[in-house]
Amino acid sequence: MRFQVLTLFPDLVRGYAADALLARALRRKVIELDVLDIRDFSEHPQRKVDARPYGGGPGMVLACGPIHRAIEAAEAKAPGTGGRRVFLSPQGRLLDGELVRELAAEERLLLLCGRYEGVDARVLEAWEFEEVSVGGFVLAGGELPALVTIEAVTRWLPGALGHPDSVRRDALSAGRLGFKQYTRPPIWRDRKVPGLLRQGDHRQVAQWRRQQAETRTRNARGQRTETADGSTDPQGSPEA
Repeated sequence: MRFQVLTLFPDLVRGYAADALLARALRRKVIELDVLDIRDFSEHPQRKVDARPYGGGPGMVLACGPIHRAIEAAEAKAPGTGGRRVFLSPQGRLLDGELVRELAAEERLLLLCGRYEGVDARVLEAWEFEEVSVGGFVLAGGELPALVTIEAVTRWLPGALGHPDSVRRDALSAGRLGFKQYTRPPIWRDRKVPGLLRQGDHRQVAQWRRQQAETRTRNARGQRTETADGSTDPQGSPEA
């Protein structure tokens, strides 16, 4: 999988990718990462890439020209490969498990990180970007959402994780929050690990974990969840 990130702050992306999961995936050649500084494609003497919005209003908008040239450079680095172009935006489709698995099936992802008041819509339309959001809130720019996307997708790529069961567990609990986890010692500050987890009955442990995940999802998100016997719990979907 090849990730290409267009950003005004390339060190933010490279710095995060230098450690932990992404660094390991890069060493193993599970992923490739191109980080392109949009300012490098400015034709302005001071590398300016933005301008005031038509129609007035506060802030600045990233202009078409530098972004267009950055995209052309990214495309030239990976000729003939497929993939999708993603603009990280709070107005986009929510990045959930289903979308992550869709993206993990691609050969290449080009991720455009916005800043300021946004990006000129014409360049997004010309290059057929799809908008993706990591949540209903606004950040200073698209770099953190881009990194969230890259890491979430990378976890689904063969060879990225130290233990393949980690991602398989994600598949089993899709749509649910995780269950509570415990490790040694068995008693810490008078708080005990649930006895069932120390008895070695894997079937009961699996059932307990599923029930924990259902309860946490219902309490945290108010979602209708499927119970252990396959029926639906109607209390999981209260009216707002």
